Amino acid sequence: MISLVVNADAGGRIMVFERDGINPIYENPEQNGLLLEDYIKLGFDPDGGRFDYGQERFTSDKHSLTFMGKWQAEVLSDYSLKLSSASDYTLGILSTRTFELDPKSPCLRIIQTMKNISSKPTNYFFWGRTLVKPEGKLIMPVNPESSLPGQWGRYIWGDPEQFLIDEHDKGVCLKDGIFSLIPLNAENEKYGTDSKEGWMAYGYKSILFVKKYDYIPDAEYGELYGLTNIFYTNKQFAEMEPISALARLSPEEEFNYTEDWYLLNYPECESNNFDPKVCSEYLLNMIKN
Repeated sequence: MISLVVNADAGGRIMVFERDGINPIYENPEQNGLLLEDYIKLGFDPDGGRFDYGQERFTSDKHSLTFMGKWQAEVLSDYSLKLSSASDYTLGILSTRTFELDPKSPCLRIIQTMKNISSKPTNYFFWGRTLVKPEGKLIMPVNPESSLPGQWGRYIWGDPEQFLIDEHDKGVCLKDGIFSLIPLNAENEKYGTDSKEGWMAYGYKSILFVKKYDYIPDAEYGELYGLTNIFYTNKQFAEMEPISALARLSPEEEFNYTEDWYLLNYPECESNNFDPKVCSEYLLNMIKN
């Protein structure tokens, strides 16, 4: 059985995406009932499956209304829901999200739209920011033609900010073209690749939580170092962060981005010893259609 709970009152976030009682989404009970005004006043980091815009350095001080404000909900059918943000004139965009559950498979399709409602061009990308419980294991492909040394890297905070590989990081393994990371063993916070494959997955308990998303060849990717897949961990929670192509929109123009989320049974996730290559072959076979 698949369950989906969306919080339209505070950011249009997904709080539960559950299969047979297993919900990989991270929830913080201390945040129950907190709304936009609380977010502005307290400055907390919202829980759940969040959706945002990047590049972070240009949006973090002006995304509050869309990130944590109230969204208008419209039930489209027994298996689909549409959310619409308030007109966000600080960001200069109006956002919509359509959630479509497949009645025959453990798949959720999320279609996001941004529309430029300002009088000037906007330059944003969709930035997925799904918090997951930290006891699992991440896998995501690397780019064999990557411009990154080692095909992956981790952010080193400072001035200047750096993005470097560390082959001795105890939480990381790179084998057979697959980057894997155990959040509780990671020796840093933020990792990423410039993969062109358009997927990442997280093994939690007996569930493989898979994200499949749009990748546009030859498009511009506006995250630092051209990253398309990012993963963050602070040991309290972890974060799956797919990055869309950069959308340079003139007034009234729109840009769409689709993510497909899957909850696949994969008992090998019970221990973090599952083989990333075998796992990736399995999930790609399951989501190929």
